[in-house]
Amino acid sequence: MSDHSIEYLNNEARWPADEWPEGGPDHGERCQYEFGRATRCGLPRHLGTELAEPRCIFHYEGERDPSELQRKLERAADRGALLWEADLEDARLFGAKLRNAQLMDANLQNAFLVRADLHNADLTDANLQDADLRFADLQHADLTDARLEGKVDLRRANLSNARLSGVQLDPQSRLDHVTWADDGSIVIREEREARAARREGKQEAALPLFRTGETACRKIKQSYHESGDYQMAGEFFIREMECKRAQMSIATPNHPQAPWYQRLAWWLMYRSFGYGERPWWLVEIAVLLVLIFATIQAYLCGFTDTAANVQIGPGVAWAPTIGGVFNFLNAVYFSVVTFTGLGYGDMQPATGISKTLAGLEVVVGLLTMSLILITIVRKWSR
Repeated sequence: MSDHSIEYLNNEARWPADEWPEGGPDHGERCQYEFGRATRCGLPRHLGTELAEPRCIFHYEGERDPSELQRKLERAADRGALLWEADLEDARLFGAKLRNAQLMDANLQNAFLVRADLHNADLTDANLQDADLRFADLQHADLTDARLEGKVDLRRANLSNARLSGVQLDPQSRLDHVTWADDGSIVIREEREARAARREGKQEAALPLFRTGETACRKIKQSYHESGDYQMAGEFFIREMECKRAQMSIATPNHPQAPWYQRLAWWLMYRSFGYGERPWWLVEIAVLLVLIFATIQAYLCGFTDTAANVQIGPGVAWAPTIGGVFNFLNAVYFSVVTFTGLGYGDMQPATGISKTLAGLEVVVGLLTMSLILITIVRKWSR
């Protein structure tokens, strides 16, 4: 086969000249690892390979010196060499400097990458099954469709602004103390980009980003849930639901906007109790509602203290006199027993408007108390 029938990746310009034999590379000194049809790697031949079928150190299937492999891998990453489908299974790459490495479809199964610098690395479709990535820097890395399965260890890894579209996670994956964003939040890159696109009016660009963000958050949530980290599982459940809610407000030719009442219901579910993950939000809302209803009853409607045969209502000052404060505390007590549905009977609405307001408070209170119980049971029964 002549050189004219073979197309090499643009690796000659991406590799130091001193790594090539004197006089420059020829066909027999280039890696003949093939991608698809008639496209070859083109990196320098590893000395351990046969001249009949030369392979670079990254595509060589035999035993390789770990220090030499790491040195050449770091040099390749620094020069921007295209290391597609590199075979790095079981490689020992502690603290490897692989910033901007082009490792698409690479086999990194069971690789030891503790503290590796993979900042901005392209790991699209890479196989990272069972890899050890503790403390690894994966900021801005492209992990699209990457396989983070098996017992992959990402404890304390930095995944801020990493692309996670289609990433495959396993329940056995270790995600303890992962950094998901520079600001300390857990909003992943896809959701950030989607919200930025929506702010710019690019609805059609935002929709698929929200969809991929929803899927990625669901997989991360499942991994945390299976590992027993229910707190983080709940946080990613909220992010998953927020991506879903955002899609409801987007209108495109092929995606109609959800009805206003549906969007309002989802907004209330998030703002009131965080889709069931924030029961204390409901407790705060309940306290606020009790005080609001007490104020309205004391200042606008009126109620009767049947035990003392005293009517308290509009025009009765409650502050700063001691008697006024006592009257307002009675209003709070009346609001509490109404809100919780206890209705002891020692306090009664005095007017028609007061009765209507008390009935509304009973309904709102029972709904709120029910939601508090449901969210607490849901959150703590795991």
